[in-house]
Amino acid sequence: MSHSLLQSSSDTHSVNLGDQPFTTPNTTASTSPHPVVQPNASAKKKSLVNTRFGFLGSTSFDSVFAEDRARTGIADADVDAETETLPPLNPDDVQRGAEILAVLKDLPLFDRFIERWYRICESLIVLKDFAQTWAAELWKAHKEVLLSQDASRLLQLSEKVWRNSQQPLQFDGSTTAREWTLLSTGVNLRWEVVGLLCCCVGLTSTCLSSQDSLFFPEGREPIDRVFLWQQMHTISTACWNFVCEIGLVNDMYQWLCHESCTLASSTKDAASFSTWQRCGEVISSALALGLHGKIQASASIPFFLAELRKRAFAAAYGDDKVVSIFLGRPPRLSHRYCIIQAPLDLSKDELLSEGADLQSALDGLDADGWNRAGLLRRCGWLRVALRVNIIKEDILELSLGNHSQEETSVFAEAIISKLRKQYVDRPPHYRPAYDTDWAAERNPLGALLLICSRMTYEMNQLLIQMVLIKKTGADTGELIACARRMFKDVLQFATRRDITKDFQADHSWIMGTNGLRSASILAVELLKQEQLPGYLSSNPVPRSETIKDLSVFCACLASVDPNDGCWTVCNHGRKILDTILDKILTPAPARPDASVVGVGQVPALTPADSAGGMGIDLNAPFPFDSDADFVRWLEDMEWEKSGNWTNLA
Repeated sequence: MSHSLLQSSSDTHSVNLGDQPFTTPNTTASTSPHPVVQPNASAKKKSLVNTRFGFLGSTSFDSVFAEDRARTGIADADVDAETETLPPLNPDDVQRGAEILAVLKDLPLFDRFIERWYRICESLIVLKDFAQTWAAELWKAHKEVLLSQDASRLLQLSEKVWRNSQQPLQFDGSTTAREWTLLSTGVNLRWEVVGLLCCCVGLTSTCLSSQDSLFFPEGREPIDRVFLWQQMHTISTACWNFVCEIGLVNDMYQWLCHESCTLASSTKDAASFSTWQRCGEVISSALALGLHGKIQASASIPFFLAELRKRAFAAAYGDDKVVSIFLGRPPRLSHRYCIIQAPLDLSKDELLSEGADLQSALDGLDADGWNRAGLLRRCGWLRVALRVNIIKEDILELSLGNHSQEETSVFAEAIISKLRKQYVDRPPHYRPAYDTDWAAERNPLGALLLICSRMTYEMNQLLIQMVLIKKTGADTGELIACARRMFKDVLQFATRRDITKDFQADHSWIMGTNGLRSASILAVELLKQEQLPGYLSSNPVPRSETIKDLSVFCACLASVDPNDGCWTVCNHGRKILDTILDKILTPAPARPDASVVGVGQVPALTPADSAGGMGIDLNAPFPFDSDADFVRWLEDMEWEKSGNWTNLA
């Protein structure tokens, strides 16, 4: 019997979810659990984040040589001196770069989208100060060239950006946030920055309605929302490819992987192979940067960057679990091989502050790193999600692993216990009661964070129940209860367009995942109650209320933009739910041989009960192993043929 899951469900696994105090020989004396690091001046050194190979661990080919160099005093710079000569540039690459830079003639217009992006949400990693400084310094240094659209000058600028991008960033623990930002813009402009700015513009356009005033600039032709986000996706992908060709790994490259992947998933089919592949690049870049190891401020790493690295890794780890659950695939990244550190619950201004201001901000956190003021922040939500996603990994192992029924039951109980404890241990403002009005007296972002913090807890409970039913034949009662609670939250979220109007991508994603899964469970359960003779549910769903709610949800699904990455999932889900509702509302002929069976059990079905050729089995409370199975089944449906459901009666 494997004990890995039980061990990981205890409090003893090596995942650091409460930041330990930073310690260096010169740490300022403080009673705060989070003292500010003072870089050791005598040990100060430049940090070359970009290397030829990225992170190399203790079993790597270089480990023995690294130990020898440490003993003999041979510096890495001496070994790598021969690589300092920059390789020649490919003329085709320079030409492609010039074509991309030509688009930046509209940077003043893009500034409006960037400003709106940071008004809508608190970016976790690519902070507002970074983006605004990058854009302002870029325009200040290259405005004349960009406005001239002169081909030869754009080629020269492209060559300059290529050369800048081939150089490693150099900084140390005393580098300020602004100094660090200026290393990659203006005369130091790099492809990573161009790509990140375009991602920011693209992500803004995916969040807004096509009727938003941003798409109707004064004195200019209207901007096509879909064209803009597709153009920004194309440019950011090209910049990402440029940096891949160069082969250097730095923080901004990892950020570009993440932001570009997020934009890609908003513009392409969320279940497509390309989206899955891009998610893999996010994981690979995080590992190559060494973000899976211990992260702390030091003589070579400034405090703000150490915290941003924790955020970046938490985001990458979470994306991996969300996509793995969505597609029913094993995760690429396991917490068993990582030192996972929750980032401190700091605002953007607090994170970028220095000296006494920074220490004051750190003093405002409790021992676990949460803000004491009860403020809902994106970083606080990331801390919640990090804990939730560790449990998701356990659920994936439970679902995909080869365990006996007894082992599955024991593992599931351990996960449920861990899940409940984790929820109780959250700060009060991240564990709202079910009668809490999540939208009351909160800004749209705060309302979104609150409802999501509740739905993530319910989703994990629901996933565990699905595994138990599939692998142990457990009763469906708790599954139905979880689905009803989640569906209630999804409906509240989906129908509050006054709050979600600037979160179009989040709106469609939640409906296509949490919403469609919970709605399908309830729809199929109601169909069983209506169509299977003698079926008695241990937790029957109310007929009238469920039909009404499913009808409202179908209308919400129909409102998703056809260009949205979740449209395929939402559109097919709407069709199947509409069909189930039609079947429920059509009286079934009486069956003389109907017999009553046990509560929570399903009577034996005839071949006709399996929906003649549709591949749906009403014996299952939710007949798909994963969202991907559901999507594939929906895509295989021959909707143009009538009578698909006639054999259910």
